[in-house]
Amino acid sequence: VIDPLDLIGGASRDHLLRKLESGNLPLHELESARAQLEAQFPEGMAACGSDALRLTLSSGFTGAARDIRLDPQRVAANRLFLNKVWNAYRFVGTRVEPSAAASLLQAGPAGAWDVLRDHRSALHSQGGEMSLINVWL
Repeated sequence: VIDPLDLIGGASRDHLLRKLESGNLPLHELESARAQLEAQFPEGMAACGSDALRLTLSSGFTGAARDIRLDPQRVAANRLFLNKVWNAYRFVGTRVEPSAAASLLQAGPAGAWDVLRDHRSALHSQGGEMSLINVWL
């Protein structure tokens, strides 16, 4: 069982082993669980943050099952994906006109898509060209 707080803040290998040993596993299962934990997390668990955990849970949980199978590698991949989205948001925010940049900052990442699409439509209706936005949209 993986503690979501360990995924958010990270956990050392020793911390994970102490948690495992303080759990309720029978002694005969404890050795195999320890070996599996050391094989899967030799350096411990990297911190992925709450946003990556939220994205993983929202994209992989259907609600039909009683248990949630949470894959730490998937959470780490979502952390990298969200980092790319954030960097793209910052990049576009610095490369558009000041009026559009202000709209982007007020809208936040979730509303940025609509702002950019509206800005692109306005540029095309005025005969303008904005190749950076055209590539992204």
